[in-house]
Amino acid sequence: MPLLWFETTLSLSDEETTALADRVTELDTDGMVTTAGHVAVSIRDRGRAETSTTSTSNASSTARCSF
Repeated sequence: MPLLWFETTLSLSDEETTALADRVTELDTDGMVTTAGHVAVSIRDRGRAETSTTSTSNASSTARCSF
């Protein structure tokens, strides 16, 4: 199962997050000729204060997933 992981400094609403996850899932299933049940999407709001040097082991649990 592929995990498509996105980190953003944008503040997305729940509706925007869901729409992004749905669209990415759609694009992946079309391109890979598979079903949505085989795609995991994670979208993490990093916030503006975090830097690109933050490791994933120190990540907060703000990721939202759509399966």
